[in-house]
Amino acid sequence: MRGSKTTIRRKWRIYRNRSILNRNYFSALTAYQLAKQNNSMDENNSVPIIIGNASPFRIIVRETDNWSPTLEDINNGTYDYVKLHRLSTYIDVGITPYSMGVAFDGSLILPASEEFRDKDKSLDIFNRTLGYLLLGGIYTEAVSPEDMLAGSMTLDGYFRPITSSSGAVASFHHAIRTKHVSALDSIKLLNPDVVKIEDYKDAIELGKATLSTIPRLSASILLNGATQYVKHEWPESLVSLWTSIEQVLSHIWDVEIVRKRNDFGKEITGRKKFYKISVPGLLQQKLRYFIKML
Repeated sequence: MRGSKTTIRRKWRIYRNRSILNRNYFSALTAYQLAKQNNSMDENNSVPIIIGNASPFRIIVRETDNWSPTLEDINNGTYDYVKLHRLSTYIDVGITPYSMGVAFDGSLILPASEEFRDKDKSLDIFNRTLGYLLLGGIYTEAVSPEDMLAGSMTLDGYFRPITSSSGAVASFHHAIRTKHVSALDSIKLLNPDVVKIEDYKDAIELGKATLSTIPRLSASILLNGATQYVKHEWPESLVSLWTSIEQVLSHIWDVEIVRKRNDFGKEITGRKKFYKISVPGLLQQKLRYFIKML
């Protein structure tokens, strides 16, 4: 198992170094045809991965990329489906020595090391990163467990799933990559939302900076609450967003009350009781200010 983990780490580093040295990568057809000709993609040419998909569908582009299929291209299935298998960039999500890949079609990719084969672990990394993205100003919904699947990626940065998924979002991405997409869904390929790599990364960094001021606030729980709200899943949304509010209040309690306990001249016995008997008008104003700021 140790050798397998080391191999994945080595291959992931090879891909990352190639992407740094060559922003144009290698021939799209060469990489993808290699994968198609080898139904069981050769271990020496690929690395196992975990793929996550979230709504809404958007294209993540490099500076030199162009995505402009015509309606005729889409209807005839002559759009550049190979490009939808390509990684556009990778981002640091705090899992050194690995990085998280972001594909041209918006798919999120993690190496399938022993650690990330735990679905809860990889799901949390996906949604924590998307939570940063949301707070950074780019709307996104959460990855659902049913929209995660296993895949394989060539060292040139082209990937494909090797398992199926019951999730609608992952199924849509698989359909457009294989050109087996319905007429209703294929129209999403016409003039989709396009985000530059630089803007994508900047939004994540802005979201990180925002959350760094409230360490207890979970980006993934907040994102799940927002996603559930948009989908009209009211009970689930209430639980998630209530948890987020409690995390914010807990932070305010620590910063504005516990750390300044000497200002109150009396023992602090508990948050609920303290609010009832000890909160003067000035402190109420402070709390309202912080909540408004957040």
